[in-house]
Amino acid sequence: MTLTIDAQACEDFLGSEIVPWCRSIYGRDARSGPLFVSRPAAPAILSLSCQILTCPLQGPGRRLYLVSKALELAGLAVDHLTAQAARQPR
Repeated sequence: MTLTIDAQACEDFLGSEIVPWCRSIYGRDARSGPLFVSRPAAPAILSLSCQILTCPLQGPGRRLYLVSKALELAGLAVDHLTAQAARQPR
């Protein structure tokens, strides 16, 4: 799974400190281009991925369902990465 979040969107939704904080944790200078982080997916992320793949809805309801699941996935991914980063020694 690949999750791409624009740095400006991260700052808009999560606060101006999130991008520099993530880059400092994962070893990159702030605003130095894309940040790629690879981690095993948490069980909640895997479960949500299955929900997305097996969406039973059609038409506009399907689009709304998938957009809401995408937002949920982004939230879980950010939470998963920041929780792992907090446990890493600096």
